Amino acid sequence: MKKYALTFFSIILYACGGNTTETHTDFSNITFTIDTVLVDQGEEHLYLKWGLELSDLSQDKKYIYNFNLDDHTLEKINLDELVLEEKLAFEKEGPNGTGEYLRSLNVYKGNSVFLTGFTNVGLYNMAGEKTQSFALRETKFDRDSLKADEDFWKLVMDKQDGKLYGLIGNYSGSSFALGKIDYENKVLEKFSLGNFDKIGDYRFTLQSMMVMMPNMDMADIGGRLILSNLVTSELIWYDINRDSLFRKTFESKLTANEKKGKYRQEFDSNEELEKERRLMHQEINFMTPFFDEVNQRFYRFSYKELEPVSDWNSEEDTKAEVYLTILDKDLNMLHELPLPKLNKSPAKHFVKDGKIWIFENLDDEMGFVRLSLMY
Repeated sequence: MKKYALTFFSIILYACGGNTTETHTDFSNITFTIDTVLVDQGEEHLYLKWGLELSDLSQDKKYIYNFNLDDHTLEKINLDELVLEEKLAFEKEGPNGTGEYLRSLNVYKGNSVFLTGFTNVGLYNMAGEKTQSFALRETKFDRDSLKADEDFWKLVMDKQDGKLYGLIGNYSGSSFALGKIDYENKVLEKFSLGNFDKIGDYRFTLQSMMVMMPNMDMADIGGRLILSNLVTSELIWYDINRDSLFRKTFESKLTANEKKGKYRQEFDSNEELEKERRLMHQEINFMTPFFDEVNQRFYRFSYKELEPVSDWNSEEDTKAEVYLTILDKDLNMLHELPLPKLNKSPAKHFVKDGKIWIFENLDDEMGFVRLSLMY
């Protein structure tokens, strides 16, 4: 993929239209300032291949921890100073082994990382020592159980109660559930996720072997698990303290509320699959909500990819129309607006100190585009 250094700085974006919320915040004149910052990585090469997908913030948001699959280290990056502080060594094999490949990473209480791989799930301290191991596939759970065709697609360890929560799905894409896991007592409780069932219509299979699903995510934010997927704007959130599941639907004035297209689903070649996937992404795509602690609001990006100007096999970044939805702390929609200065789907992003940070690969160095919202 080609890398593009951003040349704009302190650009002001003006949003058309607006409304007034119950808190009397006026969104009609929202502006953004945008700047770009670069992390000083010294002589080291940071792991940027997956776009920081194997990373998580410390609870105070001073650090981002990024797992490097090339040298199997955990990169500790100071976001206040914009510098790589150290690389923490982890093992692939043995009693402290993580396995060769990882699927997700969560920072737990500032001094541990919860790592999920294809063969191992465990909690590790920052010295790379495994302090707890979870054999989820081999465990016989009470109350509910995993079916033969089901697996944990996404796992998090809640930062408050230490319990495990998993997004459970089958490979036909016809059934999804939230799993609440009490590993100590070997109890699994499953909650059906009705809006995820639409994902099966966008499941692509290559030569009856490799299965590609639209992105699904589960974000642990302040005692709530926010479950989302690429296909629909609808959200499901689980309140950990109340042990209750809630559903939120939205009516957008700028985009469709969900994908509507019908697509081919079985393919004999990567080229055919990629062409159909890009067509599917030309409909609206919804990303994971993320929280702004300073302003007590959620933000959510959505985007529509544009038809490529070159052939389908081009390695150039695919251009996109990008939108931002602003939600209150209870996930009620406050406002939505286009972001014409962002011309591709946002990579890893989060809010720090009231600013939206978006990862940008700048000539193989870690950079961030930062959006400051002004009302």
